[in-house]
Amino acid sequence: MARQKRYNFSFAFFLARRKSKGKGELIMQIGGFVLSLMVAFFSLESFAIITSKKDFSILPLEVRKVKAGTDAYQNFCQSYSDLCASNNLTTTIAYSESTALLNLVNSAVNNEIQFMNDPEFYDREEFWTVPEQGIGDCEDNAIEKKRRLQALGVPRESLYLATAFHNQKYYAHAVLLVVTDRGVMVLDQDSDKIIKWSQAPYIFEA
Repeated sequence: MARQKRYNFSFAFFLARRKSKGKGELIMQIGGFVLSLMVAFFSLESFAIITSKKDFSILPLEVRKVKAGTDAYQNFCQSYSDLCASNNLTTTIAYSESTALLNLVNSAVNNEIQFMNDPEFYDREEFWTVPEQGIGDCEDNAIEKKRRLQALGVPRESLYLATAFHNQKYYAHAVLLVVTDRGVMVLDQDSDKIIKWSQAPYIFEA
């Protein structure tokens, strides 16, 4: 809605000033206004593609945007291949039997890992790793949860690192998804409460 008001204001401003401009300036202003409309149109079109396209992955959930792993993720997988997706198969675990374990690991990692952005701690824009020093950002938090759960016997085919975008606060994020017989659950750095992916305030990207 704010974007619509801004373009309406720009158009009104254009109409109000068109009589006071010379012919050359008027032509330039018209060209600029048309260019603004084109930018707005393609921006909205791109947004529609990202948020409405139905693309189903191997997980039992709708993925609204599928993209190749970042260089940081690829580099991580070269060093920690056992913590990356192994194949195109998914193993479903019993939620009733794993609830206590999932809650324990989620809360423990959230409390133990001190949050710090990659540029601040590693002097890199993006760096995925196991937070062995007890410091990391959201993807490191998710990685540590996956590492602990796998060590405790949870199949890695049930655990997926996922990148997402908050649909209200508009920031990039990473979480751990767990495939259970009651749906895909989200283990999130921002909450000790485990919820279904459909209840999480995210647009999942990969």
